[in-house]
Amino acid sequence: MELVYSSILPNHTKDWASFCTLYQSEFPDWEQEPLNTISERLSEGRYALTGVKDNAGQLLGFYLLDQPRDPEYSMLTFMSVEPRYRNQGLGSRICQHAFTHYTQQKQRWLLIEAEERQSFFYGRQGARRLELEYHIPHFDDSGFSTPMYLMGLMKPDTAGQMDGDFLRRIIEHVFIDGYRVTREDRCLIRQLELIPDKVRTLEWPPEHTES
Repeated sequence: MELVYSSILPNHTKDWASFCTLYQSEFPDWEQEPLNTISERLSEGRYALTGVKDNAGQLLGFYLLDQPRDPEYSMLTFMSVEPRYRNQGLGSRICQHAFTHYTQQKQRWLLIEAEERQSFFYGRQGARRLELEYHIPHFDDSGFSTPMYLMGLMKPDTAGQMDGDFLRRIIEHVFIDGYRVTREDRCLIRQLELIPDKVRTLEWPPEHTES
């Protein structure tokens, strides 16, 4: 299947509506960043939303990249494929397009928060797992947190580990700027405490790890 990749902005009425429908149907409420925040950051150029369509213009999937200026990292925040087009290799093609976009940017790290099953998918696409316990807060401000795997894609000249202080800056930024928690938030404080001085990256899934 030939795919057409194109940027989506809130003023692209049809494509934006198709994105919103897929986004809201595929992610639980606690995991959904408010659409008005996504819209604002797309308009500011902070976010990059790429739609994946067929030749007839039907949206088959999308991915959303967060590209803050400081600290220097990018994050693949959301990626999804229409359910009826899954198990056809489409997800891998979309993911590789996102990874290629990242390699053209200045940031050395592309981070991905993923549940276990999704972490295996991203690992097979070339991402590595950061070796640390990781929990994310909920967007619905319920006071709960959910365990995730923090995955990373790095530029070739980056060592196979991340400095703990650098990662703490990133996580603090992700939680405060992204999840909108305060510096006194228990989830943030606990997460910062869990980051060691050096964070190794692991080949993933585990069966691909060298002994």
